[in-house]
Amino acid sequence: AVMSGDFLAYDIVVQNVSTSPAFNVEVSDSLPAGFRYQSGSLRLDGASIADPVISPSGRQFSVNIGNLAPGDSRTLRYVTEVTVAAEAGEAINRARATAGVLTSNIASASVLVERPFFNDRAFLMGRVIAGACGEQDAPGVEGIRLYMEDGTSVVTDKYGRWHIEGVTPGTHVVQL
Repeated sequence: AVMSGDFLAYDIVVQNVSTSPAFNVEVSDSLPAGFRYQSGSLRLDGASIADPVISPSGRQFSVNIGNLAPGDSRTLRYVTEVTVAAEAGEAINRARATAGVLTSNIASASVLVERPFFNDRAFLMGRVIAGACGEQDAPGVEGIRLYMEDGTSVVTDKYGRWHIEGVTPGTHVVQL
């Protein structure tokens, strides 16, 4: 799993499984939304090569990896950054190789994007007291059940304190 700010390396292995050579093999890659190619990270069989031309959306690019004799393979490697624009959940990167009229299958790799701690969930907390509203020295009341609009409930401790974790951001109702 990754979070915004993380870096993730991708390896794409292209192999010529035919009995004919493949000329001017082009690898096209479609990055997941919110993933950004890191300039200077592109490697072909371990050797640094020039950065590809990135589409205006920042998600697509193509790289010419040259010719492949029958049975040969080449490995393309690059690094992406997971930006705050990456949505939580499964993110899929897709790549395909072409050589003239020859086209490979679409290779895909998925990764789980998680939100940083406290970024998309909140907690509510409070204290139930026996006294006037805002009275700091009022004694807490134990055993009071509080309900949220979704049915979540919690019971106060011996000091009248309570908390509910994992609350989605927004407006909520808490009732005694």
